[in-house]
Amino acid sequence: MFYVSKQQVNKPSRTCKEYNASNEQQGNKMGGFAGGDEAGYWEENTFQDTQNMDRDKDVFHLKKEHDQLSIRAHARIDVFVKLTGVQEEKLNLLCRSVRADNIYDTISFVPSVCECFTIEGCDEIPIHENSITHAYKALIDFTDDSDIEEFFKEHKVVVKKNIPKKIGFGSAASDAASFLLLCKEACSLVLTMDELMHIGNSSGMDMAFFLHPHTSSTLLGSGEIVTPFPEAPLQFEYFIPTTDLDDTVILGHIFNQTQDTLACQTFRTFTQLESLKILEQSVDPADLNDFYAAALQVYPKLAQEARPGWFFSGKAFIRVLSQDRA
Repeated sequence: MFYVSKQQVNKPSRTCKEYNASNEQQGNKMGGFAGGDEAGYWEENTFQDTQNMDRDKDVFHLKKEHDQLSIRAHARIDVFVKLTGVQEEKLNLLCRSVRADNIYDTISFVPSVCECFTIEGCDEIPIHENSITHAYKALIDFTDDSDIEEFFKEHKVVVKKNIPKKIGFGSAASDAASFLLLCKEACSLVLTMDELMHIGNSSGMDMAFFLHPHTSSTLLGSGEIVTPFPEAPLQFEYFIPTTDLDDTVILGHIFNQTQDTLACQTFRTFTQLESLKILEQSVDPADLNDFYAAALQVYPKLAQEARPGWFFSGKAFIRVLSQDRA
């Protein structure tokens, strides 16, 4: 996944206390765990049985096993990405993104006595640079809730990595978004989607797609406008080209182009088609993906690695797994 902005757009912070005050008449209370028990920070029924979870959580495969809670952090596959212009140093796009049903990390909260916020499974990433840590700090800043901090003194975050890093499948943002959603469940946090989006933005992650409970979505703007597209989950296979692709160089090439030279086809009709149909009707992956078209201009040797029937997402070649290959 590519970042589509030269600068981060900051939004005013909203504290837990401000949220509580604005919702006092409705009887809603944020600030940690439902019920607002100051004496203890969770009830025994915090971890709900899987069969009682609402349908949205099925997308994330959120489940309880014994005394730990886990969630899947799926890879994001961009079926098509069309750039529609540049505005205020941001790329506007039209994009169909889907969750890869078979490519995902797993985030779990496991009981453990911890002196500080602890993540296992990402040893190669310094904890202060981990996207989950950024999401945790943004959550604490937003809620101003010490109960969440207490929770993570008795639980550690365990990550089982399956999504390759730095190939544009959004593993960092997906892990961070799934962490927030798991916190919302484990801590019974009263957070709206807008507030989750704000927390995601505050952490510096492009989480919009991953926070919404949809298998497939159409993205507009800089990717922050998410419209669900109903379709069955898809499984993918991929291979990583040997050509070393630099996001910064590719994006710099795009930003240096004029509005007239950007490939600005609207692809509006594609927004009405299922993702599999789009891929079946397309021949040239560069027609589907303007980032890939730009990458070919910067790295011409990339074309030599393309294979018939494969398309491009992030920085990898992909294709839908047929039933006989799944």
